[in-house]
Amino acid sequence: MGEGEVYVAGETDPRPAAEALAAHGLTPVELQEKEGLALINGTDGMLGMLVLALADLRLLVTTADVAAAMSIEATARYGSRARRGPAGAAPAPRTS
Repeated sequence: MGEGEVYVAGETDPRPAAEALAAHGLTPVELQEKEGLALINGTDGMLGMLVLALADLRLLVTTADVAAAMSIEATARYGSRARRGPAGAAPAPRTS
């Protein structure tokens, strides 16, 4: 391709892409028919799928966090009674 400007490692200012490629002994890629489309086709779709997956992940992590907190709370509150069998798992008598 060799178009536009690029930043080269160790330099602070951008250089023309063709010049940077030539400095490294590379020639620009010349795309044939439909190759440019093939490079970018589907990229936006994959990005959309990634964003949806991240949203699902956020919900999954939140749900797992709540489930873990509820499990710890239940074990801390009712764990000793639950170990004694079904009779020990009955609700505690009211104190008030």
